Amino acid sequence: MQVSIDGPMEYHDKFRGVKGTFQRASAAIETMTNAGVSVSLVTTVCRDNMNYLSWLADWATRMHIKQVTVQPLYQIGRGFELGDKKLSDSQLCALLILLSDLSSCYRSE
Repeated sequence: MQVSIDGPMEYHDKFRGVKGTFQRASAAIETMTNAGVSVSLVTTVCRDNMNYLSWLADWATRMHIKQVTVQPLYQIGRGFELGDKKLSDSQLCALLILLSDLSSCYRSE
């Protein structure tokens, strides 16, 4: 099962535009992992939440999530309205370095 979380509760709810979505998603993840369902997390990265990626990795570990997928914000769908939040080229490079570092820290042996 794939679930989208974009950062801590306040940020996630604001980014998704609906209050309470973080809590509902968290509860669903807990229910699924307790039932033995494999959950993967996907997060959309933009200028506003790139600094939450370390927090997200810690949170995913605590929630027993084995896979996290990161995708930059694209200017399609709802993202079209958020074009000013899109990562710059230098931020994309910084994102790759950060993801490499996080991957080394959280890699399962």
